[in-house]
Amino acid sequence: MKDNFTTEYKIGNTTYVVTTQFNPTAAETVLDVVQRLVTRELEIVS
Repeated sequence: MKDNFTTEYKIGNTTYVVTTQFNPTAAETVLDVVQRLVTRELEIVS
């Protein structure tokens, strides 16, 4: 599996290059992070 992913986004005349890196020794999974972010957002809105 790759250690990072690079994506290009073009908005108007500007191109953004976004590189995402993952820590293989992280204790938290992507699912854990997304659930935490959604929970926090719901607490703010309610």
